[in-house]
Amino acid sequence: MFANSRHAIAMAMSIYLTTLPLQLACGQTPEELTGIDAILDDAASSLNLSGYSFVVVRDGETVYERSFGNIDTTTPVQLASATKWMSATVIMALVDAGAITLDDTTGQWLGWTGEKGTITIRQLFSHTSGITPDAQGCIGTPFSTLQACAAQIEILDLVAAPGTQINYGGNSMHVAGAIGEVATGEAWVDLFQTYVRAPLGLVDTEYGYNFNPRIAGGMLSSVNEYGRLMQMLLDGGQYGGAAVLSAASVEAMLANQAGDAAIGSIPSTADDRYMGYGIGNWVFRFNEQGTVVESSSPGAFGFTPWIDRERNYYAIFAVLDLNPRVDPFTRRLHDEVNAVLDSGDLNCDFAVTTADATLFVDMLVGASGGIVCDPERADVNKDGSVNGRDIEPFVGRLLRE
Repeated sequence: MFANSRHAIAMAMSIYLTTLPLQLACGQTPEELTGIDAILDDAASSLNLSGYSFVVVRDGETVYERSFGNIDTTTPVQLASATKWMSATVIMALVDAGAITLDDTTGQWLGWTGEKGTITIRQLFSHTSGITPDAQGCIGTPFSTLQACAAQIEILDLVAAPGTQINYGGNSMHVAGAIGEVATGEAWVDLFQTYVRAPLGLVDTEYGYNFNPRIAGGMLSSVNEYGRLMQMLLDGGQYGGAAVLSAASVEAMLANQAGDAAIGSIPSTADDRYMGYGIGNWVFRFNEQGTVVESSSPGAFGFTPWIDRERNYYAIFAVLDLNPRVDPFTRRLHDEVNAVLDSGDLNCDFAVTTADATLFVDMLVGASGGIVCDPERADVNKDGSVNGRDIEPFVGRLLRE
């Protein structure tokens, strides 16, 4: 009887409060976001940043947006390795188009021979090709072409047998770009225009050089434009009502394509979170079913995007600094955003439902009811206690679902 009463109280609370003027019925109250504000203030002060832009978008709606100094959401900044996710989208679009497969080899398309000729596109874009991660001099220069640079990379000694080690670097992706050009007969920048730039409506997102674009790290983009790529991935390849990628290609891109390859050389900012590498992005978390649910592709100058498919959001932190300096603040932002989005979800199923309402009422009245996975989530307004001030933001969560 008491359980039914608690459920009735929860439902009555929800119905009653829907008649009140909630501050943010479909999002977070300003008070809940002060923790994010504090981290950004700390980053700006500690790193002496000239500017930053940070945005969180969940279910296609902006939860948080803040910019400072000389960077806002429309400012093109250097992506560095965040370019890899953009370039990976071109690769997967070519797979969808039937021009290549991930298991095509350098031998098939570029005429490489011996062990080097067995290297696959999958390995080239997951850093498991065995090609040295030390950047060849032709990468990033306008005085070469993708094809000529790939030929120079071919003569380098392998540092490991293909598929056995992950060694993070840009050479291998440059080779994959050369394959894309040979397979289609089109320049890489034209492929990017056809398969990514035009479908996503990008204007300020581009590579530095036309004939020798730096596939793994040479792009400029803004938070707003890069966010279209993130939303497309969260939406299973769809953007603006059209398919940019197939759902299967999105899954392949985000899956761990490095397999059980041993760690050879990866950035220090990734080594404690490494759970694999997809096509152009790090794997940072799996769910209980073994599906990749959190992916990221941070750049050397601090530009850090990530997606969380369980919570259905993406976030982008755009700065111009050095990633090892920015990374501690990005991690704090990541954890604080998750804490904000998880508040009210008392049974940890990534949704706020009437089941959570019953648990919430238990917390308010001090009853011993169902299992609350994390009692701190009941402090929805994040003021340090669970009380009546949490009711309004909790119901906002309930209505949002």
